[in-house]
Amino acid sequence: MSLVARKMRGINLYARDNVRARWYPDPTAPAAWVEVWAVDTDKPITFEHAKFVGRFSPGQQNVAIDFNPASDRYQELRVVTFSATGVPSVRYLDDAPAVTVLFNRLSSAPTLTQVGASEETLVQIAITDFDPRLVQARQIQIASNNTFTSGLSDNTVEGTQAVATAIYVNGIASDTRYARVRHSSTGTTGPWSAWSNVLMFTFANSGGGGGSTGGGDPWGGGYYEY
Repeated sequence: MSLVARKMRGINLYARDNVRARWYPDPTAPAAWVEVWAVDTDKPITFEHAKFVGRFSPGQQNVAIDFNPASDRYQELRVVTFSATGVPSVRYLDDAPAVTVLFNRLSSAPTLTQVGASEETLVQIAITDFDPRLVQARQIQIASNNTFTSGLSDNTVEGTQAVATAIYVNGIASDTRYARVRHSSTGTTGPWSAWSNVLMFTFANSGGGGGSTGGGDPWGGGYYEY
């Protein structure tokens, strides 16, 4: 228990418990309307820092909410219900039920194409159809099958690598591989855009009876971006 002393009228000293949890009586009346508030998850959860989204009927569905924050911060939607006489369900916004809205400006899929002919151990891949101004992270997967369940190499990059328009993939002569990428405008933990198309490519034949066997590591010393 924490006691806080404040100046009072007269000579009495008044002390009360300031850490006691807030209490609300059980509801006795049905909700007449609902207010929805939005607050960035990096701000205090108060009415002062929240944006009023709108007033809706209880059970109303297919509600369109204008959601275009200045930056890709996640937001919480907080719901406060009111009785017919205007009594709210909570006095403080952080006591209201909440749902977190994840936001990613890069929802559309990028496009992968092969640049030029394959070399025996190197393939150049172009990445297009994305806005580099919004990219914070990129996930790149290379696999030995088009379902990405065999020989998978998974790499997540940030910064300048995440906005590169081309990548070079290391490999083994005559080996066939599959690639796909996706982007995030928030960071390496997502949320992510849709995956790109799956690009199949085959390293050139060595011309000497075939290359060495094995899957190889596409990132091992030969993977780089510009």
